Amino acid sequence: MEDGRCKFLITAEEGRRAGKPIHLKRIVNEAIQGLEISRVFVFPHSEKLIVSCTFEVDAKEAMKNQKGYCPCEWMDSEDTLFYLYTSGSTGK
Repeated sequence: MEDGRCKFLITAEEGRRAGKPIHLKRIVNEAIQGLEISRVFVFPHSEKLIVSCTFEVDAKEAMKNQKGYCPCEWMDSEDTLFYLYTSGSTGK
């Protein structure tokens, strides 16, 4: 997120691994400390999403106000599409 200078992040409130809950929103909130993230779109897992920060948005509620179609974003061939990190030891 830092290398890509991301402004938005999309996550779920919670996930499950081997039947145990993983609190993704909590992990994300810790991970973005010190980054310039302006919005975190959170897909709720429970009936009522508790928005704990001013930059958090209930993704399902936000989608209700959007068009059902999104036009293609034209890009140059030199534009970065994704980052692929190959080294586990250096973190890059």
